[in-house]
Amino acid sequence: MILTIGEILFDIFPAYKRLGGAPFNVAAHLKALGFSVVFASRVGDDPDGKRVLNVLSEKGFDLRFVQVDPDHETGHVNVVLDDQGSPAFEIIRDVAYDYLAWTDEIDTVLRQKELKLICYGTLMQRTPEGAETVQRILENRPPDARCFYDINLRPGCYHREVIATSLTHCDILKLSDEELTVLRDMFGVSGPDDEAVRSLMDRFGIQRVSLTGGKAGSRLY
Repeated sequence: MILTIGEILFDIFPAYKRLGGAPFNVAAHLKALGFSVVFASRVGDDPDGKRVLNVLSEKGFDLRFVQVDPDHETGHVNVVLDDQGSPAFEIIRDVAYDYLAWTDEIDTVLRQKELKLICYGTLMQRTPEGAETVQRILENRPPDARCFYDINLRPGCYHREVIATSLTHCDILKLSDEELTVLRDMFGVSGPDDEAVRSLMDRFGIQRVSLTGGKAGSRLY
């Protein structure tokens, strides 16, 4: 069993909108590949939230783990394209996924011996409420469950303390070369990429790192 925690949201383009969110994308692909996946998130009590629930239901997800927030809208990102078609993203704040709460359903999943992997990111932890719930999940994971941290940093949506704690819990880290630059400055890491990655692995006890480099491909440590 795999537990994926994080945002599900709509990317709103000038002419259309598309369901997304990195944690949701991971969960949906794992589900399509035949894995047993629990997706924990939070949506608003609004038309977009109902659409999200319908999509998740069609994909076979257990909706008990998708909370409905009566006070905050479903997450969305405004996407603006420049003259060359390059996108700029405005991630809307104070939305439903910012307030993921600890529930009996989450507690029950963490007690399952079948739980082998927990996937999480940074965006949902931009608020104290979201960070508290994610960190509580990681702290109460089964001894055999590994943690996969897709760091996925977005400008203005992360804090050093949250990242440090998330790195301490993680066994497997995925990050881009741009995000490695952020971690260099944040934790005083120097040297070539290989040395910087090894330094982070040693410092936080990380077993594996996937470093992506766009067109240059990726490296696995």
